[in-house]
Amino acid sequence: MPFLDSCGQLLTGDGEGVALRQVSANTFKLEEDFSFVREGVDAVTVEIERSNLASTDLASIPWMIRWFVSRYGRHTLAALMHDQLVQPGVDNPAEIPDRRAADRLFFTSMTDLGVSVIRRQIMWAAVTARTRWGKGVLGRTDGYGVMARLGLVAWLLLAVAGITSLWVWILGASGVGSLFGWSSLVYFIVAALLPLAAMLLWGDDRQQGLVATYAFLIVVVPSVVAALFYFIYWIAETTVSKLPSNKNKGPRPIPDRPSKL
Repeated sequence: MPFLDSCGQLLTGDGEGVALRQVSANTFKLEEDFSFVREGVDAVTVEIERSNLASTDLASIPWMIRWFVSRYGRHTLAALMHDQLVQPGVDNPAEIPDRRAADRLFFTSMTDLGVSVIRRQIMWAAVTARTRWGKGVLGRTDGYGVMARLGLVAWLLLAVAGITSLWVWILGASGVGSLFGWSSLVYFIVAALLPLAAMLLWGDDRQQGLVATYAFLIVVVPSVVAALFYFIYWIAETTVSKLPSNKNKGPRPIPDRPSKL
């Protein structure tokens, strides 16, 4: 029984959860305490308290990839627990000595909540990337330091190169042709080997690095395309809202009597 409410009742990913109160457009406040209890070899107990989550955005999902995973859902309880575990100044259990351990618990607790295999792997890779990057611009803060950040930048470049090679190979194999006169087989080899090289840039987190590389293809690339279309919508919305006919235009009054059809 991993997640329990204050009365000891089981909380599930698709059933009864915990009470939240919206405090702004994008943040919430936890209204009741709950806990995470796991027994066995990897036993751990975490008390998630209201005082530690007076302001949370649930799962910190960038808007452009919310088509893939929402800020709330089966993973909500795990996201709330992770929010508390990574807060500075919170007294975490001895089994969770650092943020990396908190990321791992976030992943395994999503298993208990029934989050699908690929989705929880990608979410684990995302929080791991955030941990490796840290908060500061230079120097070591809560991240792994400058080298870890440089590794993430290099990984991103390799991921883009791998995706480009993959598409060139697909075009070449379909008869459209290949760039620079190279054989399409060369692009296939590059596309196949770059993910293996890129994951090494994640150090001990290379499993998440490999997942992140393939997630870049199936999640980030479509999200960039969606973001471009959203940008077009945003320009249209901004333009229309600034037209004189739409300024200071309040709601139409409700008629005294219903109109006849």
